[in-house]
Amino acid sequence: MAAQTVVESVSSTDGSDGNLADRLWKVPQKFAEYLAEASRNYVAHALGLVKSCWPWAKIGVLGDGMCSTCNHDQFVKFVEEAEPVVDQIVKLVDQ
Repeated sequence: MAAQTVVESVSSTDGSDGNLADRLWKVPQKFAEYLAEASRNYVAHALGLVKSCWPWAKIGVLGDGMCSTCNHDQFVKFVEEAEPVVDQIVKLVDQ
């Protein structure tokens, strides 16, 4: 049954999640938690790479968001410029 497969892919293995219907209701939350943790790991990996090349980089300021002197169009260009490097990093993570 497809629902059972989906639930098993995101449910804990301790068996305390209740019946299938109850567990199915929790799938969106569990999936969101998985995505959040995966995103956290990817960002940490990328920032670790930055610090490995530029140990003096102040990565703490990145938590505040985009620099106030950078407008949205500039940011979009920076993201586009970064995409080939992102592809390389993803290949490294996949290995």
